[in-house]
Amino acid sequence: MHRMLIAAYTGIVCLLCSGAAASGGGLGVGGLTYEREWSNTSLDEVFPRHFEPFGTAGKTWWSAGGAVATTFGDETDYQIHGAFHHFLIDDLEVIGELALWYADQKGPNTYGVNPQLGLRWHFWHDEPRDWTVFAELGLGALWTEKNVPAGGTSLNFTPRGGLGFTRRIGNGPARFVAGVRHHHISNARIEGEANNPARDMPLVHFAFMFPF
Repeated sequence: MHRMLIAAYTGIVCLLCSGAAASGGGLGVGGLTYEREWSNTSLDEVFPRHFEPFGTAGKTWWSAGGAVATTFGDETDYQIHGAFHHFLIDDLEVIGELALWYADQKGPNTYGVNPQLGLRWHFWHDEPRDWTVFAELGLGALWTEKNVPAGGTSLNFTPRGGLGFTRRIGNGPARFVAGVRHHHISNARIEGEANNPARDMPLVHFAFMFPF
């Protein structure tokens, strides 16, 4: 009996294979042919999306990442951050961010905390919104254990502006974010012009972004 079942199973497999060969790559059974051009099939067709397109008004996201800014000399600032993102309208988000900084600088090195508020406009995206390109502006306050820069103050302001992109990761909603900014640290002359040794550097940042 066991041998009969194996023979029957083998016969069915042979029948299916012969049907597929006769139909030029499809699956043929009883004269019916089922064809699929998998080479031309996108991941979204195989695994349909079940989430709103990125940049949809009213949607909230969160992110975590880091950044580095340097003068390519004696001063380099390192950062890690977490942020909340809310799309006010399609493609325009407001960002609340909390960052921790470590300043490797002339004079004593130090660390600090930096809340930020920003706006980010995704002015270009491809049709499935796998890619977006954005411009952003923001302003924050930086409190450090020691003065930044050395000879300045422990309270500074951090206006920022830059360009970047987002890229959908795999077939899910999560995204990779990266960009460049102008990194400026200044106390806005709160203790006079002589005590405001502002710092200006190029900054590169990255993050991973997820929907709520």
